[in-house]
Amino acid sequence: MIKLVPIKEIQASEYNPRRNDEKRLALTELSLKKLGFLLPVYADTSGEILSGHQRCLVAARMGYTRVPVEYVDIVDLNERKTVNILFNRATNDLHKQDTCGKIKNRLYNMDIEGISAGLPDIEPDSEAAFPCMHTRRVDTVELAKKNHREFDGHMKALAKTLENRFGVVMPIVVDQDMAVVNGIGRLQVAAEAKRRFVKCVQVSGAQRELAAAMLNLLSMDFSMESSYADVLRYNSFMRERNTRETDTEGNCALGDGFFKGLFPNNNGRDFFKLEGDTLAAWVRKYGDKIVDFGAGKLNNTRTLREAGLFVSAFEPYFVTTGDQVHKEKSIEIARKFLDEVESGVEYTSVFISSVFNSVPFMADRIMIARIAAALLVCAERKGGLLVPEQPVTAVRPDKEAQRYQ
Repeated sequence: MIKLVPIKEIQASEYNPRRNDEKRLALTELSLKKLGFLLPVYADTSGEILSGHQRCLVAARMGYTRVPVEYVDIVDLNERKTVNILFNRATNDLHKQDTCGKIKNRLYNMDIEGISAGLPDIEPDSEAAFPCMHTRRVDTVELAKKNHREFDGHMKALAKTLENRFGVVMPIVVDQDMAVVNGIGRLQVAAEAKRRFVKCVQVSGAQRELAAAMLNLLSMDFSMESSYADVLRYNSFMRERNTRETDTEGNCALGDGFFKGLFPNNNGRDFFKLEGDTLAAWVRKYGDKIVDFGAGKLNNTRTLREAGLFVSAFEPYFVTTGDQVHKEKSIEIARKFLDEVESGVEYTSVFISSVFNSVPFMADRIMIARIAAALLVCAERKGGLLVPEQPVTAVRPDKEAQRYQ
């Protein structure tokens, strides 16, 4: 429920990743002056802002004494940081390839002054300043029929995560013709869940273009490498819910990255076990001494080990029930991995399934690439380097296997 509360009752978080930019803060002021609060501010129960830092900062400058707030019950610091990041991405209707730089350029190339020139100013603290306080229920099916061509899987995934994990269902902003201005992902989630109604905030035809720009393109640059680095790394691990399909004996389907380079037309269910001619072909391709780098819950590791292969697993975030990282087990896996590497095993293949897609920073990816390259180098012996008879292979699921001699 959205409540109108004194602005002094909420405060900015110390870890908010957005960098303040006076040019975009000026645009935020213009947005409040011409549109008001189309979406509420989100805060935890203590009043710490989770989404809406810039709007609250600007609103205070403009003389607002109240702001519309929806409270989210999140106590854990890492959870608050996570939802803060998610709000920063999910509030805007952004495609997967949209970056802060891209949308900033699109915004700055628009004639914002011309678009907003004919719109009257809204008085701070007036009823018109809080359109999100006056949502209307709209038939989900009818709204989806009109807007389904704009549905986007990435936007839906962000909205669904925000809702499922934190219970946040933001209003959808529509124009007078019921075309979605902001919140297409939220509408798609509601439609697929077969909900009868969705809550909408309506803007006028004259406000539509400015509202679309302010809600979808006005986004501050992030400073993720500072206070958010560890949180992002922590959230890159394999979740409990990502467990692959199992057969009647409890064997897990093999991940795509472990067989697509050899059997491109098969799927994981074809490889609950590796045995017979299939195993022989697999060994000819990848060898029998494997590194499972980013092993997740060790499902693929177990499948390969049960086939009689030597597999070293590396997984710093081993997860148990409830997506909790099992620290002791993670340390045990890491120590075993280091012991096996130190023993001088001549690995034939290093599998890095989806790791580069998960780690958040380029610096981390470079480090992983260096570790993989080191593992691919032939084992060092006292007489120099021993060159194996077959080439060592680094395998990624999204590319054909790359060979290193």
